[in-house]
Amino acid sequence: MNWALGVMAAPRKDLQGLQKCLNAIEAAGWTATVFAEPGIPAEIGDQWQTIFRPQTCIRHPDIVPADNGRFGNVQNWVQTAADLLEMDEAADAYATVEDDAVVCKGAKSFIERLLWPSDRCGAITIYAANIPDCRKHYPQMFLHRRHGIMGTLFMIWRPECLRQIVWGGGAEAHLQTVRCHPSDARAVDSWLGNELNRIGWEMWTVTPSLVHHWHPLGRSAYSALGHGPATGKRQAYRFVGADANLDQVFGKYLRQVNR
Repeated sequence: MNWALGVMAAPRKDLQGLQKCLNAIEAAGWTATVFAEPGIPAEIGDQWQTIFRPQTCIRHPDIVPADNGRFGNVQNWVQTAADLLEMDEAADAYATVEDDAVVCKGAKSFIERLLWPSDRCGAITIYAANIPDCRKHYPQMFLHRRHGIMGTLFMIWRPECLRQIVWGGGAEAHLQTVRCHPSDARAVDSWLGNELNRIGWEMWTVTPSLVHHWHPLGRSAYSALGHGPATGKRQAYRFVGADANLDQVFGKYLRQVNR
């Protein structure tokens, strides 16, 4: 199966989270391209394929960088998705990943068996936030009907859905409504959830979470957006563990969907 996966890297006090994120992605079997905002050290490009903003593969016409070249939370997602579509037009699935997401090793082979759960499934999040909607009694993938998304740490996209979001006018309409410079626009998760609802695509969620929302212990200021530590509803719901055997975790559910 052909994948195109992009990691959106924001400037932080150190690169611990980004390194953990990229190492976990590699261990799971994916190959990542890093889309690095200004402030990410150049040495990242020595180890990982990296595009340093404001560089792009194809320039999205609605992106307005800040004076320092920064795209920001919403715009870097839009441009990353546009770049992924340009880099590999024939990908079977695309993935957008945030730089503090640590995925379990078995996630790639596991999720490939479940694409796509319905004809209108446009996106799957394998990060399940610690919110009531995701606290299911048994491991499963479920149709997530909430408006907005609580965290877009690791999103998998059906190609035609991603193209519609990126090039269908929704990004332009959203960025025109923000009351700040577009590079300061935040809450990409809320916008993407509402955009999926608006254009008629479903979002499904895997629970428990296959992704850990990493933050350094004892540090409250790691978030690039000032959100504080990944605790409470900002943490994963029952992260399965870095080396989890997903066939065992999801065994009964998998037997039901694969019969």
